[in-house]
Amino acid sequence: MPEGDSIAKLANLLADELVGRRLVEARREGEAIAAFRGREVTDVCAYGKHMFTVVGGLLLRTHLGMRGDWHRYRRGERFAKPAWQASALLQTDTLAYVCFAAKEVELMEVEGVRFRALLARLGPDVLDSAFDPAHAAARARSLPAATPMCDVVLHQGVAAGIGNVYKNEILFAGELHPARPLGTVDDRALVETFARAADWMRANVPPGPRQTRAPRPGGGATLWVYGRLGQPCHLCATPIAYTRMGHLNRSTYWCPRCQPETGLAAR
Repeated sequence: MPEGDSIAKLANLLADELVGRRLVEARREGEAIAAFRGREVTDVCAYGKHMFTVVGGLLLRTHLGMRGDWHRYRRGERFAKPAWQASALLQTDTLAYVCFAAKEVELMEVEGVRFRALLARLGPDVLDSAFDPAHAAARARSLPAATPMCDVVLHQGVAAGIGNVYKNEILFAGELHPARPLGTVDDRALVETFARAADWMRANVPPGPRQTRAPRPGGGATLWVYGRLGQPCHLCATPIAYTRMGHLNRSTYWCPRCQPETGLAAR
């Protein structure tokens, strides 16, 4: 599933290419969006894992989920995927932008009831310049104390945009076992968790591969634990562990030594 930094990259790219351009055709789930036709795109922006394409007083919201993606084609070019899989289409006089297999596609009014309801149930966007890690930590405290940290950091009502890769990486950096209950984590560690998420995700918005660990001479892994089952921890050489964990049963990686189930790691 694309995370907040990936959606921000995509929104920036589409904004550069679409804002100010007139749409000759627009479709959602195979049906024409008549209100978009012949009008200029006024904005393309992201909030958490949601992207909004704004045309006048309306916006098209897309949430890619696990399998969705956007393609760009020259007008008239054959799609790489079956047309029936297209969740949305935005076409100018020269290019077509197609969203395939999105989890959610919705047309709504700017500042309308559904738009306001969406933002009300989401936490603050981690990539927003005004994001306050302490505020996100306070929102996390509204969850049951037994909630495992792997679920806390993925909860979009706490902080919007953090996905599974960052979940694993920031919990490793904070020496927090992914199954550790929220109630056993002090406020300082909780604030640092969201601060680190903001720092790392912002650093990965510019073009380039995602990394949470600076590249070493000669190359090497740019992530600490994600996708590294059985490989030695970069800090202590303990083999990285893996299981599916949490309410969403998501892939979870951790270092058994650096991230003990209770307390802080001793080095």
